[in-house]
Amino acid sequence: MWQDYLFMVGNFILGAALIPTILAKEKPTRLTSGLTGVILLSYGVAFATLSLYLATIAVIVNAGMWLVLLIQKWRKA
Repeated sequence: MWQDYLFMVGNFILGAALIPTILAKEKPTRLTSGLTGVILLSYGVAFATLSLYLATIAVIVNAGMWLVLLIQKWRKA
């Protein structure tokens, strides 16, 4: 399905946009990073139930990046 490719590409682009934030000294708040990561994981479950497996992988990678930001913020505090 074309939707699988669209969601996959969009999530990988959003993930690429997070790389400078992961490498930067300043991080988003824990609430922002944590909620975004959890919500994206729930999207991954929804995509998987719709058999959108490429989108599932991409959104889980994106969620993982947000959770990395959460861990970085936690360690900094």
